[in-house]
Amino acid sequence: MRLPALLYIISLWATTTELSFAQVEAAWSPSQQQELGYVAEDQGVQQRRLVVRNRGTYSWQIVRGYTSCGCTQVELQQGQVVRPGDSAQVVVRFDPMGKAGPFREVVTVQLTDGESITNETLTLTGEVRRS
Repeated sequence: MRLPALLYIISLWATTTELSFAQVEAAWSPSQQQELGYVAEDQGVQQRRLVVRNRGTYSWQIVRGYTSCGCTQVELQQGQVVRPGDSAQVVVRFDPMGKAGPFREVVTVQLTDGESITNETLTLTGEVRRS
């Protein structure tokens, strides 16, 4: 009597539970850590172009990007679907005007596999010198 009840519970669980093996597998090029070095305040906006490649077996989508400070901007194509093996471009910009000394700015890019969101972080570091 116990075995049929146990089998019923297992089959009920298996039909109501959605198992998902999809996940975001991203690789950044050249690197998620961008060292800008010494930047003179009058050099203007510093820009880096990065590529994020889908290294997984499932497609994922770019949700949005945001930054830790108004001195940093991120440009990407929201809603872009990146299939396995394909890539997308992300541009980050840092404006040194009005900043002096060491800096560490974080850019977050949100990616989704359709079920959950993964936050990928890019970091810009360096030191601003007054002009």
